[in-house]
Amino acid sequence: MNKGLKIAMTAYGIGGALFGLSYLLIPDRMSEIQGAEVLTSFLTATKMTLGASLVAVGVFAAIAARDPIRNILWVRFTIVFATLFLGVAIYSGAVLFEDMGEAAVGWVIHGTFAVALLALYPWHNQADLKPTSSRRPPAGGES
Repeated sequence: MNKGLKIAMTAYGIGGALFGLSYLLIPDRMSEIQGAEVLTSFLTATKMTLGASLVAVGVFAAIAARDPIRNILWVRFTIVFATLFLGVAIYSGAVLFEDMGEAAVGWVIHGTFAVALLALYPWHNQADLKPTSSRRPPAGGES
């Protein structure tokens, strides 16, 4: 089994869940840290929703890391998630932020994990990745 994939999935999952908890539990404080002066109620609720989503993804990624082959769809989901967040960070840095440094954290975190997860993905074990039926054949060898 690929220990590197397990470690990367666990680290990304736990890190994302902890970051999500901060958005969920202290959204106004997180906004202050990130330079926002005042949030409307809608933006606070949006930040809390993002936090809840990050917690859910993080928890499931960490759980899936225990047996990545069996939970290969969660591995794929985590790769797509990291890649999409990297895209958002790149777009934000190029278009939205005046200071590229504000988006650099997202580039480093999501870019590192997207590349690591893609590199550690079990491409060579394609036969192992096919879903197996949970149904057992009937006793006596009859179909």
